Amino acid sequence: MIGDIVGKGGRNTLKILLPKIISEHEIDYVIAQGENSAGGFGITKKTSREIFNSGVNVITSGNHIWDKSDIFEDLEKFNSKILRPMNYPKEKPGTGLYVDENIAVINLIGSVWMGKINSPFNQIESILSQGYPKLQYIVIN
Repeated sequence: MIGDIVGKGGRNTLKILLPKIISEHEIDYVIAQGENSAGGFGITKKTSREIFNSGVNVITSGNHIWDKSDIFEDLEKFNSKILRPMNYPKEKPGTGLYVDENIAVINLIGSVWMGKINSPFNQIESILSQGYPKLQYIVIN
């Protein structure tokens, strides 16, 4: 799990270091927080592609995910590989859950000072109660 990738400097560092780290440590799966990758606020098509091309499998986010409108198309195009906080209203584009054969990635945001969003605790209980018996890992960001 990689914390906040901020701006061009963060993306460049990721591009240089991540492939080496993945190779040296035989890392199978990389999750990164990318909501501030576009100049410190938001994420764009360009920045999301740079992050994925660096070796990241899933991008998580927070309240800045919608700061740049051109990402809306990618939220649907990558169909859940760019996650938005799951506990935001369903009307917001994107999804907060990614599941593949061995791993689930759940993206939530805290509710303090965030306006009208669902409790992350209630949301996670609802998700986990559905059961995912074949998964080896569940990552919550």
